Amino acid sequence: MCIMYSNLGVTSSGSMLVSKNHILSAYKVAAPVFEDTPLLPKPDWTLLQKRNDANYQSRNYLLQQNVALTESLHHSRNIIHAYQLKEEHANVALVVQNAHLNKLNHVLHTKENKKKSNHTVLFAEGFGHHLTNDESIALLKGQRERQEKEAEELEQRRIVQVDQKAARAAKEAEWKEIVQKHDEVVVEWKAECQRL
Repeated sequence: MCIMYSNLGVTSSGSMLVSKNHILSAYKVAAPVFEDTPLLPKPDWTLLQKRNDANYQSRNYLLQQNVALTESLHHSRNIIHAYQLKEEHANVALVVQNAHLNKLNHVLHTKENKKKSNHTVLFAEGFGHHLTNDESIALLKGQRERQEKEAEELEQRRIVQVDQKAARAAKEAEWKEIVQKHDEVVVEWKAECQRL
């Protein structure tokens, strides 16, 4: 897999998939590869169904049968090799498409989780406004209230984290005390067992 990614990084189109740069809409998805199997001679399966007579068979007959079986085996090997290459090419296409989909998911995740701006948008519709207009004043007031609310929520989260940290520390101290008492009781019990 590492060799595949390093080879992708060398190509001009594949380097986009393994780089940290954002992918653009102009980049095309790699099309799936559908390959036809080449026309190869079929093995002679009738050779398997011939009865093997225990009677005498001439040397020439056995040599011919051996040649026919060897040729049929070569055809089978070529067909298997062609299918293996076809499967390998399909797997490579799947890896490239997977890299592309991972890159697209990263871009979508970045767009969906874009941080909101703290800036006030005064002219959202694109038209000019009077800054003394009631709508502009309400917009500024809403922005200020939203910032105060976010600051208050942040402070509350910080207080909750401090409380949780203190609670964890208290539980750990209590647990250490319990473990220490248990060790003392075990030592006393062993001493009592020795005495008895």
